[in-house]
Amino acid sequence: MQVDYRLKQDWASETRAYDDGLQHVLLLADILAEGVVKQFPEKFQE
Repeated sequence: MQVDYRLKQDWASETRAYDDGLQHVLLLADILAEGVVKQFPEKFQE
């Protein structure tokens, strides 16, 4: 886990864990945004 790497001052592993977590959060945000657009398409007209 990221906190374990930080406590051990293993900065390379901590950075990788952070980046992996960030990618996961961005993926979830994309999925949620897609669902909102599908649920309320009239709010997202071009």
